[in-house]
Amino acid sequence: DKDDSQKIGKSSQILFLPAEFSVNAENKQVVSKPFSISVTAKNISGAVAPNYNGTVALYPLPVNPAATLGAAFTPPAISGEQFERGKAEANISYNRYGIIKIKGMDSIDNTKAGLTGDIQFLPKGISVNAELPSGRDFFYVEEPIGVLIKIVDEAGNAVVNYPGTVNLFSSAGFSIVPDYTFTLEDAGQKKIVAAATKAGTYTIKASVQEGALSGES
Repeated sequence: DKDDSQKIGKSSQILFLPAEFSVNAENKQVVSKPFSISVTAKNISGAVAPNYNGTVALYPLPVNPAATLGAAFTPPAISGEQFERGKAEANISYNRYGIIKIKGMDSIDNTKAGLTGDIQFLPKGISVNAELPSGRDFFYVEEPIGVLIKIVDEAGNAVVNYPGTVNLFSSAGFSIVPDYTFTLEDAGQKKIVAAATKAGTYTIKASVQEGALSGES
């Protein structure tokens, strides 16, 4: 009260948050490979909110495929300590194949958010390994040979949701299917049975047109 300083009152805590975030990253990445993401807190006028130091949680929004079980970022959030004058840059990684958008949301109020454009995540490569029989390092002619084809990420692990087609090739005298299309049940790796039809030394090659990936035994 202006006439009686003993009559006072105060509000409960008032939290001021940004109106939105700007979230940006390069549009082509490798599965499980760290990449840079930038997040900027903005006020209602679109200007930078320079004193923001909250936590921004990161979520993948699938574009293609439409659903991605187990998809996650590492780390899953940008902490307040990483913000400087309303802006933060961090290295994160993503563990699935496909096209997504990244949504950044304030951890207290998820209506305060921002979204990247489409970002494509591709495998790192293909591994091809013929499984040797126990106790020897050769195969007999016409003996079934198990060939393990694996689509790998940056860490060498199988890309478990890869749905693409792999083209397979070897020289004359070695019989193997010309291609194979992965299913979700394969979880990024498939054993294919092949055989040599005549004596010789053979190399098995695998390639994927998307991302110009290749590998050989």
